[in-house]
Amino acid sequence: MENIYFSVDVEASGKDPQRFSMLSLGSCLVGRVEETFYREIKPRDQEFQERAMRIGCLGLRSLEEIGKRDWAYNPRYEIFNPIQVMSHLQRQGEEAKDVMENFKNWVIQKAEGKKPVFISTPVKFDYTFVTRYFSLFTIQNPFVEKQDPRALYEELVRTKDLSIDQLGLDIKELEPSHNALEDAVIQAKIFEKLLEFAKKK
Repeated sequence: MENIYFSVDVEASGKDPQRFSMLSLGSCLVGRVEETFYREIKPRDQEFQERAMRIGCLGLRSLEEIGKRDWAYNPRYEIFNPIQVMSHLQRQGEEAKDVMENFKNWVIQKAEGKKPVFISTPVKFDYTFVTRYFSLFTIQNPFVEKQDPRALYEELVRTKDLSIDQLGLDIKELEPSHNALEDAVIQAKIFEKLLEFAKKK
C-alpha cells in the first residue's frame, strides 16, 4: 500500500502527555500543504509548566487580538499569566474528544485508501500526545506508522552526502512560529524535499 504523509505539530501545556494538555493541534499533507487541519483545544485541567506555556501559546490564534490589549495573555511579556490563558482556552477552545474525532475522520478522508504516516520533529513528543488523546477517548488511531524528518535527514547526510543547501530551502522561512499549523507546514515542506532527494540518487 502506498504511503501518504501527514505532518503534525502539537503545542502543549507541558512536556508529559500523562500530566499535561494539548493546547493546539495542526496538520497538513506532505506535498499538498494547502490541505490543513487546525484546532485549539480545551485543557483537560489547569496543570502547566510555565516554560512550555510561554512557547506553546506564542502561536495560538485565539490570543492574537486579546494579547495586544492585555499582556497577561501575551507570552512575550513578563506579566504573562498562564492561568488566565488556560481559563481562556476553557471558554474558547473546542472539546478535546470532538477535536480528536474530527482529526481521525480528516486523516481517513484525506488518505483516500493510502497508508497514513505521521511525521513530526521530534516525533516522540507529538506522536505520544496524539496517541494519548486518541486513547483517552477510545478513538481509533488512523496512523499506521510514524517517522521523524530529522532521522531521514541524518540518514541522507550519512549515506548520500546531503547538505542542507541541496534541498533548496529558504532558511528564513523555516523558523518555527509555534503555531501548530504553520509549524506543520514547515515540517511538510522539509520532508517533501528530503523525499525528493532520497529518490534522486
